Amino acid sequence: MMRLEVDSTEYVYVPVEATTTEGDTIDVTRVDVEVTFTTGRIGPVTADWLSAQWAVVDEVPYARKLIGPRNDGHALPPGKWWMWIRFHAHPEVPVRRTDYLIVTGSQASTLTDLGGTAVILASPIAVAFASPPALAAAATVEAS
Repeated sequence: MMRLEVDSTEYVYVPVEATTTEGDTIDVTRVDVEVTFTTGRIGPVTADWLSAQWAVVDEVPYARKLIGPRNDGHALPPGKWWMWIRFHAHPEVPVRRTDYLIVTGSQASTLTDLGGTAVILASPIAVAFASPPALAAAATVEAS
């Protein structure tokens, strides 16, 4: 579970472990990634998906999305939101539900500092591809 104040604009980070079905690690940061948020456990629809970015910290890839009402963030009203992540790794396009985000109307966030950016970490998710995906030229952000 993650918490975020409704008036706050922060990146939400999701750690990702990506392998082939044989167990070989792959560089998932070269695949396009999207996230979305739903109010129930029912999966998202096509129009719900939002472009996300990659950040790499200590060799761990994180999908990230700016959430909040400022600086081109994606604003969410107060409530419980399930976070979903989708990878575009042609021909495979896996979708995983990660964790839920509680958007509150009061100062209730628990923040972790990562490279000078306030973030909220979700539980790690794992994705396995039948073979190394055809890689797109996705942007990767290096955080220190």
